[in-house]
Amino acid sequence: MKGYKDVELRQFDYPFEHFTREWREEQTRILQRFIAYIADQGITVIIATVNPYRNIREEFKQSRVDIHEIYVHKNVRRSREGFNAIDYEPPTQNFIDIDTTTDTVEKSFAKVLVATTLDTKETCGSLP
Repeated sequence: MKGYKDVELRQFDYPFEHFTREWREEQTRILQRFIAYIADQGITVIIATVNPYRNIREEFKQSRVDIHEIYVHKNVRRSREGFNAIDYEPPTQNFIDIDTTTDTVEKSFAKVLVATTLDTKETCGSLP
């Protein structure tokens, strides 16, 4: 596309023992600082990542008014269970709930669209 530079995508393989709670927390905070920097430039940021620890996600949501946490999950076991974050702490407040066992793509998109166009985060919660 004209005006865009080539983007190089890389996959980084870390040894499993590298994924300590402390390491994940630091990586999440680095990512949050980067997201805040981009958002402060007036750019809308949408990112998909697994941030397993609720306290760090809540800290970030409380630090900014332009954050919407989207909780994408399933309520049934699927074949690749070895890839789940077993220590993931689900959100409890101010999140958009996307259940991939029942929500269609259209319903999921509508939930995100409605929640991100509301004036206050208090009304987001877990949307129907």
